[in-house]
Amino acid sequence: MRHGYNRWSIRKGLLATYSTISALSGKRFETTNLTTIEGSIDAAFRSFLRATEGSSTAAAKMLHLLLPDLAPIWDNRIRTAYGCGYSQEDDTEKARAYLKFGHRLRRELDECLNSYAADHTLSDPNDAARQLRSELYDGGKSVVKILDEYNFMKYTKCLDELWI
Repeated sequence: MRHGYNRWSIRKGLLATYSTISALSGKRFETTNLTTIEGSIDAAFRSFLRATEGSSTAAAKMLHLLLPDLAPIWDNRIRTAYGCGYSQEDDTEKARAYLKFGHRLRRELDECLNSYAADHTLSDPNDAARQLRSELYDGGKSVVKILDEYNFMKYTKCLDELWI
């Protein structure tokens, strides 16, 4: 399937979001209060929706490419598994669903990090995130990328055996 977007529309989306992306640069998914940056994420996501002619998967991937420590990735199966589908094909509903996905994913991550911290007698969930990253990938991948790989294997590939 060939997508209708091209490098010029993507370039326009990049230029439109430059200041927003710059302001969000350096923020981490596991430590940032997502509510405080919803407006910025919404604006950037909508810009990339326009650049990709409405592809919410491509918009999320573009955001992740520019903000690899902050912006989660999804596809149709992942979005559905988290209960973040949308019935209307408009930018507003897609952006709302992406923000909802971010909050749900963050809740799951917080539960995971709190449990990991308790199991490893760590006092700070941020220490748990650093240690978990180190254990899984020698610290080479962001928490967002680890979550993406987990979601991809579980929901997109439908594999029950994860990280064996």
